[in-house]
Amino acid sequence: MLKIYSTMRTELKFRLAKRFSVEIQASVYALSSPCLGPDGQVYLTTTGSEVEFGRVYAFNGITGDKLWEFRAGRYLMSSPVLGTNGWLYIGSQTKTVYALDGLNGAKKWEHDTQSAITSSAAVGVDGTVYVGDSHALYALNGTTGNPIWSYTNNGVSTAITLTTNGTLLFGDGKNLYAVKANSSLGAAPSAWPMFGQNCFHTGRGWSAPSSLRLNRTSAPPGVNGVALQGAAGLKYRIDTTPTLTEPSIWSTLVLTNRFGSAVLPSPPIGQQRFYRLQVLGY
Repeated sequence: MLKIYSTMRTELKFRLAKRFSVEIQASVYALSSPCLGPDGQVYLTTTGSEVEFGRVYAFNGITGDKLWEFRAGRYLMSSPVLGTNGWLYIGSQTKTVYALDGLNGAKKWEHDTQSAITSSAAVGVDGTVYVGDSHALYALNGTTGNPIWSYTNNGVSTAITLTTNGTLLFGDGKNLYAVKANSSLGAAPSAWPMFGQNCFHTGRGWSAPSSLRLNRTSAPPGVNGVALQGAAGLKYRIDTTPTLTEPSIWSTLVLTNRFGSAVLPSPPIGQQRFYRLQVLGY
């Protein structure tokens, strides 16, 4: 029985607490990493087996509730990626690329390749989907699935990385390739356009360098303040102190917008210089 786990940091000291676990089904394995949707959805593929088809699942990232599932060909080993249109793109070892609606799992199109696909695709800023099998690298139209071009080599065995200058990086098990994507100058500005979310593979979790921080700013213009950026829906407590001793609660708030951000005016007590940020949970 496959179980999916979710943990959360309860403080900035990296203490973890289990939020939920989800049992999927017998006789399947999850050999790929999940991807995250713009509103916290979790998308995951399972490999399937001789008696079970591989599936694509969507879960609520807070509660773990299953939103939908899609039965695909056997042996899904690649991680899903997400385009700006909200569609997921997944390759299978049964030589098929699937495009699914991220909201309900409806199949938008499928495209057959020459051989098995084990690596994760990448989506360009122009919507082109780049995917590789054990024979070649392919560029597909993200809306129709129609082929645009292909590059024959010894296959693609690693996740495809798309750099900001439009270079596709991937390996075939022995060699590293750099192929110009032509029309895609960088990855799509979606929630998860390639494996690891970006070309540095830092993901979009709450512990990522850019996902939780306090910045000095102005709010409103001309008034010193502090901007908090973090995960939407989480409850935070901010303490402040001028001396690093005896911190007092400055504010407790829940970030509500898509990426989680808020701007607070300066603390009311003097010139506070030090802040302590705690994540209280949902």
